[in-house]
Formats: sequence, structure tokens, C-alpha cells
Amino acid sequence: MHIPLLRAVVKTNLYACGMCEKQKCLWKKQSHESSVACLTMVSHDALMASGDVEGGIKLWDVNTEQDTALQGSHSAVITSMLCGKDVIGQGKGDTGSPLLIVGFRDGYVKMWDTRLSTSPQYELTCPFGLNYMKLRTDHLLATASKFESTIKIFDIRYLEPDCWKRPEIHTLQHPSDATVTCLSWVPGKQNQLIAGFNNGDIILWNGDSGQQIHNFQGTAGRCLVLAF
Repeated sequence: MHIPLLRAVVKTNLYACGMCEKQKCLWKKQSHESSVACLTMVSHDALMASGDVEGGIKLWDVNTEQDTALQGSHSAVITSMLCGKDVIGQGKGDTGSPLLIVGFRDGYVKMWDTRLSTSPQYELTCPFGLNYMKLRTDHLLATASKFESTIKIFDIRYLEPDCWKRPEIHTLQHPSDATVTCLSWVPGKQNQLIAGFNNGDIILWNGDSGQQIHNFQGTAGRCLVLAF
């Protein structure tokens, strides 16, 4: 019987819990040397990644409970982790293997194709305070810092070393320099990006053209959550 996984973090402990009739915990491990900050599934119910506040990254085999440390990280807080397909380079299309994307508070974004190497193959540089990353259709990556009013959109297919195109395709700017507080791609809308700001504004952009579609102006307080 297929049992979906629930992941939870408490300080330096990493838990993987199976949701079944008795709420049974499948296993728990304490492996990181500092508090775990992020989790993501790399492959469906088989491989999980965890990142900590000192930049450590581990891959976990959910079935064997074994962990492998990834190389090439650095000592900065990991603020976000995503997983998509490795579409970087010619001819990969939709057949790419899983690509682990890790964002650090100092602005670095590093990417691992974990089937090829434990070292990162690709890297991006974003503003300090990077706190938000959202991936759309495996190649459009939106990033933002909690200290900045700008959102950067990258097409990660252009990270290949010999590619003549730059991966950064748009920089979206709040008109009055309010800072980003939340970010999301709009479900069911082709490449539309929506962001909330600390002045209460919510702005909808066209991710292909970089043009603003609408600004829902706030009245008081900050926008903390965008839910669909």
C-alpha cells in the first residue's frame, strides 16, 4: 500500500513520518550538526533533501534511511530548496533527471543533478537576503530577497556554459520600492507571477514579457501569504 510522506523538522532532528491509520513514525534521524531549515522531495517518496542553517545539505534515501552529504555548499543559511527537472543544455527537454535547486541567504543559488555528481553543476547570484524561490514548468525560476523591492526571473535552460543567452530574463520592480514579502506563480495562468509587498500591495506580472498586469494596492499592513 502506498503511504504518502509527511516531513517535519524540530531543531537538529530530521523526521519522515508515514501517514497511516496509526499515525506511525517510519523513522527519525539526527544527522545535521545545526538546525535543519529546509526540506524537499527530490524523487517521489524515494529521495529527500535537507538543508541546515550552516549550509549543510544531505540527501536521504527514504527506504534505507541512509544519508549522503552534498559537496560544494558553503557556510550560509539555506533559505529555500526546490526540485525540478534538469532541463539545462541541448536536447534534454522533459527527460532530464531531478535537479535540486538550493537558495542561500547570501544570494547564491546552487543546483545539483544528484544522479551525476555530489557537487553543484550550476550557480546563480541573486541579491543578499534571498528568501523566496518559485519554479515554473521546470525552467522559469523567480527569486526575491526580503530586503529588496525587485524580483528576478531566470530561464535556467541558459545556464549551460556555452549558451549565448543570459539566464536572467527579467527584473521586476515595485514602483515605490516596497520590499517583497511573498511570491507565487499563478496556477492555471500561463507564466503569470504574483507578489505581495510590505506595504500591502499585490502585483500581478506577465512572466514572459516582464510587464505589470495589475497592481492591487494595499491599504495597511503587509501581505504575508498568497494562497490559491
